[in-house]
Amino acid sequence: MAEMIATLEAPVFVARCHLADLKGIMNTRKCVRKAIQAQVDGKGFTFVEILSPCPTGWKMDTHAACEFIAKEMLPVFPEKVMKDEIATRPGHRREHREYTDEEVVESLELGMLGEPFPYDKKFVEEFKTMHFKFAGFGGQGVLTAGAILAAVAMQENLQVSWIPSYGPEMRGGTANCSVVLSHEPIGSPMVVKPDVLAVMNDPSMDAFEETLRSGGLMIVNSTIIARKAKRTDIEVLYIPLTEIADNLGLKASANMVLLGAYIEYSKLLPLDHLKHIVPKGIKRKQLGEQNIVAVEAGATWVRENVAGRA
Repeated sequence: MAEMIATLEAPVFVARCHLADLKGIMNTRKCVRKAIQAQVDGKGFTFVEILSPCPTGWKMDTHAACEFIAKEMLPVFPEKVMKDEIATRPGHRREHREYTDEEVVESLELGMLGEPFPYDKKFVEEFKTMHFKFAGFGGQGVLTAGAILAAVAMQENLQVSWIPSYGPEMRGGTANCSVVLSHEPIGSPMVVKPDVLAVMNDPSMDAFEETLRSGGLMIVNSTIIARKAKRTDIEVLYIPLTEIADNLGLKASANMVLLGAYIEYSKLLPLDHLKHIVPKGIKRKQLGEQNIVAVEAGATWVRENVAGRA
């Protein structure tokens, strides 16, 4: 890879380093600093390839992993600088200017959601920080479900974060997203122990059931997932999300059924506010009304099937 990039005109600096010993670590640090500075100076992009030990993945201790790099990898991938034109490449600096609030909002597409809901001081100040994980196959809309939930909460004047994780497949691969809602600034968007876990398929349930905090809520797409939860210290809702969506003729909207069911069950946010944001938050705007129907279907299922929710 590095040799191929070195033949290109665009990179100004291409190097390979390693972390097998102190000398290699110091040289790696030097190369990385040089590469970053070249980009800061506007001299073009850089590429630094680092041979790094992975004791866990290689199933060996740290010393053995470093020795593997030195004895096995470096003879094949030698440490060297393949290309360095930093001294001769002229720098290019972009024009810096201040952007107005309106320009920032437009560039981030924040205005697409409309005006925030009326500020409820008591609701915001007393809101308990919540951590969510939505997981399933690519194409089941788990990333969109998380993004819509975050969008509604943002319009409720809460602090929010949303971060996706997915494989290279367009559909069929695994996908999940982490969502954090809080009345305070959020330190990290990563969710390790969710308060609420929504799983749309068996691999997701297998992968994330143990991560749910004790006392947390797991929503299971029982149309696809046949097994029951292994844990007894969590609350579980088995909802035929895909079946409900299919019965509406809206198979791809199981994620909206999920959101409607959760909001109705938890009362975390107003259901009407969710319905208001859904048409604005989905990519295919022409399907806005159908997705609202799916949200209501999920809420209706909870009212009709969960004790005390009628």
